Amino acid sequence: MKMTISVIIPTYQRVEVLANCLEGLRKQRRQPDEIIVVVRDTDLGTRKYLEELDQDIKKHRRTCL
Repeated sequence: MKMTISVIIPTYQRVEVLANCLEGLRKQRRQPDEIIVVVRDTDLGTRKYLEELDQDIKKHRRTCL
């Protein structure tokens, strides 16, 4: 049975750090099966960056209550 690797990245207003993290994941010999980025609904810069990526990344917008 093949092991599934999931990576969950919480972030807030750190686009450069997120970009470095995603680049590091791309360079891994065994890439994750899924990448989930959790970002606040108010973080427009990160949301825009993720929309522009061509990678298959699951985006989870967290709304502030």
